[in-house]
Formats: sequence, C-alpha cells, structure tokens
Amino acid sequence: MSGPEELLSDALHDQVDHRTLPSTPMSAVVSTAHRFRRRRRVRTGLVAAAVVAVLATPFVLDARHDPGTSPAPAGPPSTYWSPTDADPRVLLANVALGDPPAVPWIDGSDYVAADGTRTTLPVDQIGAATPYRGGFLVAKHAEKVTLLDSQLSQVWRECGLSHFAVSDDGLRTAYQTANCPGPMDGTLHFGRTDGSDERTAYLRPVGRPVGFLGDSVVVSSYNLRPPVLVDPGGTSTSIDVLRSVGGVNERLGLVSGQHTSSGDVRVVGAVVDPRTGVVKWQLPDWSLDAFSPDGSMVVGTQLDKSSLGVAVFDAETGERLHEFALPRDFRANRVAWEDDEHLLMTTTQIHTQAILRTTLEGAIQRATETAPYNPEGQRFGLAPNLFP
Repeated sequence: MSGPEELLSDALHDQVDHRTLPSTPMSAVVSTAHRFRRRRRVRTGLVAAAVVAVLATPFVLDARHDPGTSPAPAGPPSTYWSPTDADPRVLLANVALGDPPAVPWIDGSDYVAADGTRTTLPVDQIGAATPYRGGFLVAKHAEKVTLLDSQLSQVWRECGLSHFAVSDDGLRTAYQTANCPGPMDGTLHFGRTDGSDERTAYLRPVGRPVGFLGDSVVVSSYNLRPPVLVDPGGTSTSIDVLRSVGGVNERLGLVSGQHTSSGDVRVVGAVVDPRTGVVKWQLPDWSLDAFSPDGSMVVGTQLDKSSLGVAVFDAETGERLHEFALPRDFRANRVAWEDDEHLLMTTTQIHTQAILRTTLEGAIQRATETAPYNPEGQRFGLAPNLFP
C-alpha cells in the first residue's frame, strides 16, 4: 500500500505536460535580441541617458534650457549632470573629464596616437597630420603640406589642402597638393602609407579626399560640383546625385553626403552607391557624415536656431536609432566616431574649446582639458581630418 508521499508524487506526475516543443537556435536569439535592443533604444533613450548620467557620465544633453540663464555653479570633476538639474545649463569647463580619445588626435603641435604615444611635430597651426612613409604628413591651416621623415626633418613642403583620407585599415593615404596662389587645380596623391605604389590624378577643381573604396578614392568638391570617385588608374567618375560627401563606408561600398533638389535650397542627406548612383535612402534637413567603425550606422547633424541636433541612423535602411541635442551654446566643429558606442566632437563654447565624448544616448564628458579658443589655429583636433 502506498504511503501519502508516493500518492502525492504520482498525482503531480500525472499533471505534468510531457510534450516535446521546438527549440530556437541561439544564434537566432542573439540576432533578434540585437535588433530589439537597438530599436528599444529609440523609445527609451531618455531613460537610458539618465541612467548613464548617474553611473558613468557628467551630463545628459538637454536643449530645452534658456541660454540667458546663469550657468550652474562649478563643482568637482566628478559632478554628474542630468536633465533633472534645476539649471541644466553647463559650462564646457565644468563637464567632468574622462579618458583621452581612443583614436589619433591633435593637441597643439603633438600628434597623439590611439595608444597615447605623443610625437611633437616641428609645425605650428596644424590642420591635419597622419603617419606616412615612416614619418608624418602634416598640413598647416595656411594650406601648406609638409612631409617629415622618421627623424622629423622636412623632406619637402608644397602648397596643398589640410585634408587627408586614410583607409579603415590604415594602410592607404590620400592627400592633395595644389598650385599657389589660388589652388583651383592640383594633384591627388594616393597609395600605401609606406609610400610604395603611390599614384596620382590631376583634379580640377581641387577637392577634399574623404575615404577609400578598395583602391579608389572618394573626393568631395569645394565649389558645389559633384564629388568624384578616382580609380587606381587616375580616372574620375562623377557622383552626380551628391553635391558633397560626408563619409565613406568601405565595408558596404556606400557614401554619405548631401544633395540639393533642383530649385530647393534645403539640405537633403543621402546614402548612395557611388558606383551606380543609386540612392539607398535620403532624409531632408539632415547632413549625413561619418559611418561607424563597423559600418552599420551613420551619424547626422541638424542645425537649427537653438542647438545642434545629432542623430544616428541605420546605414542601410535609414532607420533612426538615436537622437539628442547639444546645449545651445556648444558648437561642434567636427563629429567623428571613437568606437561603435561613442562619438567624439571638437567643441567650442564662446572662448573655450575641448574634445567631447558622447554616448549614443547623448550623455557627455570631456576627453581633453579645456583651452582658450583661437579661430586662427585651434589646439585640439581629430586626425587625420580635423575640419572635413
């Protein structure tokens, strides 16, 4: 005769559903979760930003403040800022200081590598700098390009433009020399960073090298003519659907930029295939700039009367993933990617400058100390192109 325990066990066993259910592969679960996570960020950006501000960063951006209000009192470097502050206005000097940029940057006459190694270059008012031929290729704001050897001695100096393009793998460099004065035409130099297999192409008018697609170079014009794609043989193919290029996506073979419709002065951001001219997607009133390191996202900016808006879009579809605004008196001279989760901005506020780091949700911290702002020669910049 069974005891009470055995009877209870048999009764519970009879109630159990013994069906075999289908399982979902873990790879599909991870992929789906990744898509949901990015879409959920758009809906919960404000909550996420507040959490990040409390745990990791000093200030969550909020453009709703009155620029006439008094700045919040200065606090220690560890002070965190959030939209819940009674006075959300913040001075650039009071934003808490974080780690230095994790990508190459410029500090005065110093080229600072991603690992923090500093090299003091014998050039002032640097507009751009990048390793080249075992030394450095350096451009001044006054449109002079200088090649330095491994001992930092000058090899040559020519008229040129302070914009260099470097491939994602860092193995190819493109720069432009030009005629002086009034550089309306010039020579595009592109090839391996060690100087081997250097190729040239004559361009009129001159343009800004933006990035590489394989061995070809995308060059953006300065006089509203269409950008061009220059192949290894020096032949230029016009990208007629754009009037300027903001970024190049080597992985997807796409470029971001701006075009203006006929008779319309509105800026229209677009992502296109430069080889076919096919517009993948477009967005009125937004300027589209650099792609993320993994190529999956592109950053855009929108300037209105009150503040600079920043948004991150899916590179292939144009889906808006994140959006925030800088404080009204913060001006970003350049927006670049530090990694797939952070942006860097060379930023000025009245007479002060610094490099800011932002999360994709809009929380900010300084990546450098502050310095007086001098429009004739800024101290901080992001290599290789400081002013795209």
